[in-house]
Amino acid sequence: MTTTIQAWTSLENDAKELEKQATEFSKPALSFRLFPTASAYDRNEISNIFDKAPAGKKIATLAKHL
Repeated sequence: MTTTIQAWTSLENDAKELEKQATEFSKPALSFRLFPTASAYDRNEISNIFDKAPAGKKIATLAKHL
């Protein structure tokens, strides 16, 4: 039981660290503008942004444009 609790505590600490890193990487000063900024106003435009985003970065790309 103690091992399980320690594993969950370790997982929680790792998740918090990853969240901090993700927040730091998403700051404008650190982001690179490889593509022009897109403005999505309707469902189709949002879908296009999502579909054209690189694999593994779809949600992050969409979040940057909203």
